[in-house]
Amino acid sequence: MLQHGLFSDADTWCVSGSSSLAYVLGNAGYDVWLGNNRGNKYSRVNTKLDPAKDKSTFFDYSFFELGKYDAPAQIDFVRKSTGYDKISYLGHSQGTSQMFSALSYDHGELQDKLNLFIACAPIINLANSPNSLMQNAATVWRLLEGNA
Repeated sequence: MLQHGLFSDADTWCVSGSSSLAYVLGNAGYDVWLGNNRGNKYSRVNTKLDPAKDKSTFFDYSFFELGKYDAPAQIDFVRKSTGYDKISYLGHSQGTSQMFSALSYDHGELQDKLNLFIACAPIINLANSPNSLMQNAATVWRLLEGNA
């Protein structure tokens, strides 16, 4: 299973065509599953909330909720669909943070459902990012935590 990073979606793993990781793994014989986190263009439907009208409620989640609910649900779906007891998980950026959260709190008992966890570019500190949007997000986060 490949899980994308912040401000992204599963397309990340396919945009370069046959040289993209999803294609390379698939062509090598692996069963490839692509995760999508809530809020991106593939996951903006909710039975009760409209992301355009209910922004503050719809987007009220963090890495903790992604690790508590989303990652276990996605992994259980892949396991059920494939019949595999354990799967491999490769996360990029936000995809690593949600899995670190899930594993730290033992959400969904994922330790018993993964045979491999690869963390590519884990998020540690956004304040040092060359991206000004990420720097601003870090500043806002520190203000919300009361650490600024």
